[in-house]
Amino acid sequence: MWFKNHLKEAAVYSRTRTSLKFYFTHMFWAVRFATLLFVWSIAMFAHAIVPQLVGFTVLAKLIQFIKEMKEQHPDDPMLKRIHFE
Repeated sequence: MWFKNHLKEAAVYSRTRTSLKFYFTHMFWAVRFATLLFVWSIAMFAHAIVPQLVGFTVLAKLIQFIKEMKEQHPDDPMLKRIHFE
């Protein structure tokens, strides 16, 4: 599926404007998230086999990443629905 206005929407949610710098910032966050998801999936697979090996560290890291995303995109309607104590 092609989201032709995705970068424009992301810029609005980030309270910034689209530019080459924003493109690379967006790419950095996307690659970082993809890498983290890959590492977390391996950790969760290990957790499924040996729960004591990983514990709740993956969940804590996911929560921290979502908090960072909320700071990066303060106007994102989906992230506004997530509340932390």
